[in-house]
Amino acid sequence: MQPKPNFALINVSDFQWLPEDLMEYIMHNEYFYSSKEEVYDKYCKQQHFCDCDGNVFMIVGRTLPTQWWKYIFRFLPGIYRQTLHFEHVGSMSLEELKAYIIAQISRFDDTKWWVENVSEAKTYYEVIHGH
Repeated sequence: MQPKPNFALINVSDFQWLPEDLMEYIMHNEYFYSSKEEVYDKYCKQQHFCDCDGNVFMIVGRTLPTQWWKYIFRFLPGIYRQTLHFEHVGSMSLEELKAYIIAQISRFDDTKWWVENVSEAKTYYEVIHGH
C-alpha cells in the first residue's frame, strides 16, 4: 500500500527557489486554493515534495470543486478548494533534505540564522517547520 503524505511537505523539485515565493514551497494540507491554471502549473503540477517522514511525493493530479457556487465565489478565500493527488516516488534521508534546503536558502541575503536552524534540526519536522 502506498504511503500517504505526513504534512507538512516541502518542495524538493529541481529548480532554484525565489525569495518572493518562499511561502509557496511549503504545503500544510492536500488542498490547493487558487483557480488560476498558471499558479497550479508553477507550484504544484508534477512537483516533488518531501514529507515529515522523509517520503517524497509527486503531485499527479487534482480534483476540482464540483459545486457551481464554489466556482462563482472563487474570489473568496478558502471557497475554491481543489484536492491534490499525490504519488509516492521515493524517499530522502534527513541529511539529503538538510543539504537541499541549505543549498536553496544560502543564495538569499541574511540567512545565516536559517542555515544554522536547518543544520541543527534533528527531525524532518524540525527541518520543514523550524525548531
